[in-house]
Amino acid sequence: MNTFQVIVIGTLLALFGGSGYYFLKADNHGILKQSITGNKLESNQQRMIEVSGNYTCITQNGCKDPYTLSLSEDGRCNLSVSYGDGAEILDEKGSWSIGEMGYITLSIEGNQSINYDVPKTILIKSVGTSTLARIFYTDKQYQNMTIPKFIKVTQE
Repeated sequence: MNTFQVIVIGTLLALFGGSGYYFLKADNHGILKQSITGNKLESNQQRMIEVSGNYTCITQNGCKDPYTLSLSEDGRCNLSVSYGDGAEILDEKGSWSIGEMGYITLSIEGNQSINYDVPKTILIKSVGTSTLARIFYTDKQYQNMTIPKFIKVTQE
C-alpha cells in the first residue's frame, strides 16, 4: 500500500465515522437513534405500569405524619398527608415520570385549593415494584419526612 492509498482510506474512515456520529447526535430522539440504540420509551412505559399503584409512608417508615402516594399508569400522581390527628389533610396533585437512570420524578403542581406558581419537585432514587426510597426534596413542607420509605399497598 502506498501513501496515497493510506490517505484515501483514512479520509473515508474519518468521513463515515464522523457522519455516523453526527447523525446519532443530531437525530436526538428520532428513528435513526432508536434503531441503533433501542427504544427506551417502551421500557419506561412498561416500568411505569409496574411501579404504578398506591403507597403509604408511616412513622415506622420515616414519616412523622402518614403520607399516601398514588401513581397512575397515565403519569398522574396524588400526594396526601394527614397532619396530627387527621384534622388537616393536604391533598396535592401533579405528574410523575421515570427518567433514564430509573429514578422517579414527581412534579407537584398544586393542592385541593390552589395551583403552585412553580411546581414542587420530589426525586425518588430507589425504585422497586413494592417500595420507593432514597427520596429527595427541597420544599420545607416535606421536612416531616426523615429518610422516608413508601410501601405499596394496592395495585392501581
